[in-house]
Amino acid sequence: MPAVIRGSSRGKSGGARGRKPAAAAYSPTKLRGAAMAGVDPRAAVWIAAGIAGAACLLAMTVGGARALEHGVGGAAGRLSAALGFRLHTLTIKGADALSTPAIAEAAALNPGDPVLGVDLDKLRERVETVGWVKSAKVQRLLPDTIVVSILPRTLLAVWQHDNAASVVDADGAVVPEAQPAVFTQLPLIVGEGANEAAAQILPLVEARPRLMSRLDAFQRVDARRWRLTLKDGGVIDLPARDEDQALLRFDQLDARLHCLDLGFERIDLRDPSATEVRMRGSAPPPQASSAGAVT
Repeated sequence: MPAVIRGSSRGKSGGARGRKPAAAAYSPTKLRGAAMAGVDPRAAVWIAAGIAGAACLLAMTVGGARALEHGVGGAAGRLSAALGFRLHTLTIKGADALSTPAIAEAAALNPGDPVLGVDLDKLRERVETVGWVKSAKVQRLLPDTIVVSILPRTLLAVWQHDNAASVVDADGAVVPEAQPAVFTQLPLIVGEGANEAAAQILPLVEARPRLMSRLDAFQRVDARRWRLTLKDGGVIDLPARDEDQALLRFDQLDARLHCLDLGFERIDLRDPSATEVRMRGSAPPPQASSAGAVT
């Protein structure tokens, strides 16, 4: 469900909220609001009609359509507010409960603001500065609503680097507003460059629930390859490329030796022609061919 943030039921001019634009333009309350704004009430209807007509003429031209969509300012904006076109509802779509407050704050809109005076381009730019947001679209719904639709960032992992932890998205970008302690369900990646490389390795390991459930962290070694650290202290060294083939070799090895059940100190998959396996408490490490046969 989209988040709907509503303002007061009455605007600054005292006019009723939630009416259709035509009714708002000609109601006695709106005419009194126009008088308070320094406009002759007898002329307010004609001025309002002039604004509507000018807007329609603008909308019939290429440049005019953009001007209508992105707002009018100055006296016209103040007059439209006096006639009832004031912000009452800010609707945020695509955001969750964690990101909605930051998006609303970045929007920097207040109940009673002139709806036609809102610059939609600048509003979108402000919203897209929020770390939760990958991109945003904004829309004005007269007489009193602004809709912000966002494409949220996909949170990928908790990245530990330089004695600090942060949450990163699928592109490796840090999401400043996301607190790592809140996202304990995300995998832990460690080391320089881990944030940028994680999107390739994570799906390969996540496709192996038996292995994934035992992992403690993905460690980036020398900014070029991965070491998988298990919760029991065992490690799996992967090559710098063709990680999927190396993991297939691990699958074959585990099927034969039940390594994950018995426990191991280290499995080295860096050499595609031979796999080094060191079981816990074992003598010198045995060797396994790429087919998984232990020698």
